Amino acid sequence: MAKFNIYNITRWETLAHEAKYRAATFCKMIEISGRQVRRYARKIFGKSLQHWLDDLRLSLALGLLRKLPCVKQVAIALGFKQQGHLTNMFRNYYGVCPTAFLDFCARHEQDMRRYAQQRD
Repeated sequence: MAKFNIYNITRWETLAHEAKYRAATFCKMIEISGRQVRRYARKIFGKSLQHWLDDLRLSLALGLLRKLPCVKQVAIALGFKQQGHLTNMFRNYYGVCPTAFLDFCARHEQDMRRYAQQRD
């Protein structure tokens, strides 16, 4: 593997997905010690490597929930072993469960359609 550029955030995100958002796997992939990678993560992102990986994963979950029809598919796409793990992390992070978020998006989309029809 070519030398890893720690300041290439896009590369971090790509490798995070390939590592299924697991810190130990991420460190092995870039062939840098876990301690050093954690130090880099703290320097670049201001948080631990696993916290950054979790934040990235949950921010991607928002977009995927809008595109994919069910929570289970999102959980699989983001490397969660079980749908319940995604549900628990999502609820702790955003304060609502993924299905409530989906319901909110559906209602909001309907409201936007009605508004657009009224304007026409």
